[in-house]
Amino acid sequence: MKPALIWISAIAVTSIAGVTLWTLQADDKKKEASGEAKDATPKDPSIVFQSGFEDQKAGPTPSDYFVVDGEWSIADLDVGKVLKLAEEPLVDGQVQLGESLKEAGGTIVAKVKTEKKRRSFPRFGVGLHGMSGFRLRLVPVQNKIELVRNEEVVASADLTWQSGQW
Repeated sequence: MKPALIWISAIAVTSIAGVTLWTLQADDKKKEASGEAKDATPKDPSIVFQSGFEDQKAGPTPSDYFVVDGEWSIADLDVGKVLKLAEEPLVDGQVQLGESLKEAGGTIVAKVKTEKKRRSFPRFGVGLHGMSGFRLRLVPVQNKIELVRNEEVVASADLTWQSGQW
């Protein structure tokens, strides 16, 4: 049986409550630590991580993406480049991008497309601060959306999902 497919086309993470966070590359962190000025300032200071994947080369994920589980790649689809979880093996795949927002909190905006294959339903979500942080997870087989922390469901609500739709 072929498992469900999952694609992510764009991710943007912003700070909340007036906390200003910046997207920092490794060189920027070194400059900041040494007191040197940054070369460029992001256009929107509330965005701490953003990727539309268009600037990525199709193939394996970049080395700064932390793959926890699953086989992820950058794929070129009709809508453009996306982050794709391989159909097999069937796992709860996870890839972590950007800086942790454990202390500051934040907002995630992501476009996700998944497809049901035969009797296999995908389960997918987005979250802040890795596996121990809060994640919003859609469980199509139950028509539920869940707020999860440390694999414990904190809250859930009914939600209708459509296979193959962004």
